[in-house]
Amino acid sequence: MTEFRKFILYSLSFYILYTIALYFLGFFSIGLLSDDYLNFYDALHSTFFQKITGSLPFTNAFHIRPIYYLSLEKSVNIHNWFGFAADDFIWYRAQNLILLFFIAFAAGCTVFYRTKKVSVSLVTSAAILLFPNNINNICWTAARVDLLCCLFYLITILLFIIYLDRNKPVYMIIALFTFLLALLTKELAITLPFTAMLIGYYKFGKEGLKKASLMLVLLLVVFVSYFVFRILVLGNNITEIATLYQVNPLGNAPGVLARAFISLTIPMDYLSLNYQLRNDNKPI
Repeated sequence: MTEFRKFILYSLSFYILYTIALYFLGFFSIGLLSDDYLNFYDALHSTFFQKITGSLPFTNAFHIRPIYYLSLEKSVNIHNWFGFAADDFIWYRAQNLILLFFIAFAAGCTVFYRTKKVSVSLVTSAAILLFPNNINNICWTAARVDLLCCLFYLITILLFIIYLDRNKPVYMIIALFTFLLALLTKELAITLPFTAMLIGYYKFGKEGLKKASLMLVLLLVVFVSYFVFRILVLGNNITEIATLYQVNPLGNAPGVLARAFISLTIPMDYLSLNYQLRNDNKPI
C-alpha cells in the first residue's frame, strides 16, 4: 500500500469515528436556525440573474454569492424530492459535515504533497476537525457559504503549489476556475492571489515568484475582472460596502481583530464566550 493510500484509508477511518462521536455528543440534534430559512427562501425565490447580481429578498445587496445560493436551491429541491419534512435538518447537516471533511482532506493532501508524511498530514486534517469552533459550521446550515469558499480556496492553493513544481498549464487552468468559484461563493476569496504570492515567495523566494509569474498575473486578472464586474456592471459602491455597518471603514477593525484572535486561539466561539462572561460564568 502506498503512503498516499494509507493517508486516504486512515482519513476515512477518522472521519467515521468523528461522525459517531458527533452523534453521541448531540450535534445532530440542533435544528435549523432563522438564517437558514431566510437563505432557503432567497435560494428558491430568485432567478439565476438575481443570484448573480445580489437582488435577493432577504440578502444584503452587496453579497454576490451565486454558487452558494445555487447549491442551497438544489439541496432544497433534493430534500423535497425525498419527501423530508420542512424542518428536517439532517440532510443539510450531513452536507455541511461532508464539506468539512473535504476541507480537512484537502488541507491534509496539501501537507502530504509537501512532506510525503502520513502522520503530519493526518495531524493537519485532525486539527481542522477537532478545533471546537469549526463545529459551528456543521450546526449552522447557512455556514455552508464559508465551507464552500474555504474548499475552493484550499484546492486553488494546492493546485498553485503543484503548478510551481510541475509547471503544467492544466493545473493553472483548473486553479483559475476554482478561484472563480471561490469568488462567486464568498467575497473573502479576494485574498487568494496575495496568499499565493506569499506561498510562492516562501517556497522558492524571488525565483518562486518569477516561476509562478504567469499564474499570478492570471489570478490578478480574475481578481481585477471581479472588481470591474462589481463596480462597473453592478454599480456597487466600495465606500458604501466599507461603511455598511460603521461610519468609518476601519472603525470596527479593533473588534474584528480581537474576534479573529479569539477564534484562532480559544476553543470557544466568541459569541458564546461573550454571553458566558456577561452572565458571570466564573469557570469560563
